[in-house]
Amino acid sequence: MYRMRQTPSRLGKGYVAKMFVCVSLLMFGGLTLIGRITANERGEKYQGIELTQIHCEIPRTYWHPQKDVSYAADHMFCIYEKNLEYAVYGCELDKLGENEDLYGLIKNRDGLDELLNARSEESVRNGIYTSIGMLNNVTEQYKIEKPSYTAYSFSSLEQINNEEYQVYIIYFVQNDVRFLQILLERAPGSLTAEDKKQMLLYTYLH
Repeated sequence: MYRMRQTPSRLGKGYVAKMFVCVSLLMFGGLTLIGRITANERGEKYQGIELTQIHCEIPRTYWHPQKDVSYAADHMFCIYEKNLEYAVYGCELDKLGENEDLYGLIKNRDGLDELLNARSEESVRNGIYTSIGMLNNVTEQYKIEKPSYTAYSFSSLEQINNEEYQVYIIYFVQNDVRFLQILLERAPGSLTAEDKKQMLLYTYLH
């Protein structure tokens, strides 16, 4: 079940126009807001999202139900601002169907296969570039490697619809689970180093 909820106090677990076209409308099917509100800073600043296997978080800067358009299935979601100021995508790639393309974002299935089998920063980066055409201009990349999981993150500047966007991508691997999250914001954007760290550290199996 796909859920969006208030961020819990939990520690230790740790381009085109078609890109913005989605399939099943989230606000009319599949979205459940959980009314459990926490009073800590994380809960005020970040919105928790749960897919079938993955918990992830996004800054509330990118969560405005009154002005955003949202779509989802149990294993993926898409949120974007109506004027395309920003967009956030998330997908459990291991559950992606043969006819699904992450709301038009995946352009090359061969690249997706490469990404699913990636075992290094270079192969993850190549898989993302081949499958969705992003990471042309990487400004920073980071890797967390733990006994139970590995997480990669990449920051990049991309030309989308003839405009410059700041892009932040997380790729999370644990056992057979492969999760990809992409945040795009019209440059210069407001995503901070703290936000990037938060999103990376609080992506985990639930």
